[in-house]
Amino acid sequence: FPSHDMKATLDGEINLYGCVVDHYGLGQEWEVIAQEHVDVLSIDDLGRSHVSKWVLDQNLNHEVSSCSSKLLGSVDVLSGPTYALLRKEFRFARQLGKVRENGIKHIVVSFGGADLDNLTGLALDALDLLSLDAIKVTVIIGVMHPNIDGVRARCSARKNTVLKIQVGEISSYYLEADFIVTGK
Repeated sequence: FPSHDMKATLDGEINLYGCVVDHYGLGQEWEVIAQEHVDVLSIDDLGRSHVSKWVLDQNLNHEVSSCSSKLLGSVDVLSGPTYALLRKEFRFARQLGKVRENGIKHIVVSFGGADLDNLTGLALDALDLLSLDAIKVTVIIGVMHPNIDGVRARCSARKNTVLKIQVGEISSYYLEADFIVTGK
């Protein structure tokens, strides 16, 4: 979304409260133009430079000081899992979870819908090294996974491994698991 297109779009708008930006390809130039029309909340987990009114970084280990030198002007940083944006299904999942006392019998592997770095494949490599044939493994990926055919083949070749593609209500899979391998 080029900044000149965004400016033309916003010039005609009058009742805007705010704008949420969650896109690695949009940066300061875009934020400067948007800020002329509306307050901007930038979602960023890479610690990049921003000029928006707010920056949201949901990372567990993120420290505000690590990106504060890259923020220009008066930018409020919302940092850590307290500010995590979660779907409704996760709100009550914690209440439904239970303590596991009989070891690990079911592992879920899920690195998000796209998993551009194919961390799913890396996790499967690690599980292969552990020789966990008796443990059920559920692998969850999205339809946009860059190595969907490779993951499908890997899962088919593994014992007790099921591949799920583009699932709804992922929290139900997490609740069934004894151990979850996940990340950003």
